[in-house]
Amino acid sequence: MVIEGDSVNIDASLTTDAENDTLIYTWQQTGGLAIGIDENSSPLLSFASPLVSKNETLLFRLSVFDGIDTSSTNLSVTIKNQNHAPQATIESHDPSLNEVAQMIVEEVPWALSVF
Repeated sequence: MVIEGDSVNIDASLTTDAENDTLIYTWQQTGGLAIGIDENSSPLLSFASPLVSKNETLLFRLSVFDGIDTSSTNLSVTIKNQNHAPQATIESHDPSLNEVAQMIVEEVPWALSVF
C-alpha cells in the first residue's frame, strides 16, 4: 500500500532466465484508475501515485519475453487516500467597526430594539 502522491517503484530486475537470454519486459495497466504508464522494456516501473478521494487499487501485468517464450504475472498496488485537514480562514472585517463597543439587545412586546 502506498500513500497518494508518493513515488512508486516496482522492480522486476531479479527475474531470471535459465538460458541467460536477454529479457524484454512489458508493463501494462490492466485495471483501476488510469495513470498512463509509459511503454518501456525496463524491469523497473515507476510512477507517481495519483491523488484519490478513497482508497484505489491499480492492477498491472508484467510480461517477460526471452526471445522464444513469454512469462507473465499480475500485481496490484493499493493507493491509500490521505485525509487532508480543512484550512480555516477568517476574512478581514470592516475596519470602521468598533471592536470593543457594547451592544445591548432589549426585548419589548412584539418588537426587538437595539441600542
